[in-house]
Amino acid sequence: MTSKLLGIGLAVALPGWVFFIVLGRTTVRRLDRNPETARRLGTEFMSGWRIFNVAYALVVPMAFFRIAENGPLAGLHADARAVRRHTGRFDYVLAHLFFWTFMTLALLLGVTTLLNRLGVID
Repeated sequence: MTSKLLGIGLAVALPGWVFFIVLGRTTVRRLDRNPETARRLGTEFMSGWRIFNVAYALVVPMAFFRIAENGPLAGLHADARAVRRHTGRFDYVLAHLFFWTFMTLALLLGVTTLLNRLGVID
């Protein structure tokens, strides 16, 4: 059972990484070259983290960013207003595909690990 769930996870991960690469090569590269958005893509903890920041800024509702921009961790997130102002429909769809693919994968792997630890599945 565990191997089947991990196989499903791998099947979800492969398109997710393709979306990650395409989003980084198109949207984030364009935003990085724009002087108005280059400094507003959030903190990059490791290489490629800006791609997650941009996807997060395009997917999560603006209400979250209105609250988060006043908090002490505001610099960690990309400026959603600037990102949304300089992206199009293709970028929006690509960010949704990438973000929800990775969230599904994380949930699937977390549930599989939990069920395995509890002894429900082998």
